[in-house]
Amino acid sequence: MRTELQNGDCEKSYVSVDDGVETSEPLTDADIIDAVCSGRSEPDGRADVTDDDSDDPSHEPVPLPSASDVASALDMAARYFSSEENADAALELVHKLQAALTESRSRKRLQARITDYFQR
Repeated sequence: MRTELQNGDCEKSYVSVDDGVETSEPLTDADIIDAVCSGRSEPDGRADVTDDDSDDPSHEPVPLPSASDVASALDMAARYFSSEENADAALELVHKLQAALTESRSRKRLQARITDYFQR
């Protein structure tokens, strides 16, 4: 059903009024090479979001969380999913992650020697 606008144009012509207007241009090979080499995503100079593996020294690496931080987060996730309905699969995955963390922590521990407890 076509409805007429106040000036007599139909919706279709109103919506398509700027279809012929070019809003962007195709990038040339030189533009693409320049954007990649300079670390920009657009030839107009807008900065691109860089990956974590960039060699830029201004980006400091994010410190890894400690095992106790990860254990606390997994405990919180387990509490959350245990209160949700139909979250059995998610809760099972959390338990698998907790088991993997426990195994990882136990591999990193060294067994103490009995001589460590005696002073000479």
